[in-house]
Amino acid sequence: PRKDDFLIFGCVNSMWLVRGDPAEGGSLDPITLATGIFGPKSFCWDAEDNLYWFGTSGIYKLRVSSEGWQVENLTAKSIPKLIDDETIDPTQHRITMGYDRSRHGILICITKIVGNTNSAYWLDLRTGGIFPESYPTQCAPASLLFYNADDDAYRKLLVGCADGYIRSFDDSAKVDDIGATDAAISAYVTLGPMPMNQDPELEGRMMGGFVTLAGGASG
Repeated sequence: PRKDDFLIFGCVNSMWLVRGDPAEGGSLDPITLATGIFGPKSFCWDAEDNLYWFGTSGIYKLRVSSEGWQVENLTAKSIPKLIDDETIDPTQHRITMGYDRSRHGILICITKIVGNTNSAYWLDLRTGGIFPESYPTQCAPASLLFYNADDDAYRKLLVGCADGYIRSFDDSAKVDDIGATDAAISAYVTLGPMPMNQDPELEGRMMGGFVTLAGGASG
């Protein structure tokens, strides 16, 4: 449901919108016939009432504006083979999505039902960037919920995990909590492409560079 006047149906290959009361002159209209939704947990809303969902060709956004309903594929250019690369199978995977009000982004988690191997993507709504992540099998996300508590200390995205724990993200932590022990966080970064010059008519050549590491797992 979206507020009091709309109801959205996510189907296998299409998305539909019910306006008003179906028993009192309401209407059923197609939002898009180009994609459906992966499953019942594969969607979330942001703070501006935009709908995000995992569809048949990537991650989609439904924007509400004065011009109507606009559907956008957010990964069509950045990760065009997302579905193929993840080898997603509805009978083997659970996909959950959650909007994090504190970090202003959306977490998309793809977890294999048997074995709990997983991959995730962080969609930063401030920059539009999307970043891959993965978690230990004990922490494999099964559900996501933002707890909008009155106390700032408790207002955060909660992650229901495969081992029965409910976890949250901690900026000060340097390891992942997997129950009785901890697991080092494996992080990586991709730089570029970057323009060599402000003038597109000029060419440049990179001859070398210096990299300063953060100290490894212990650091």
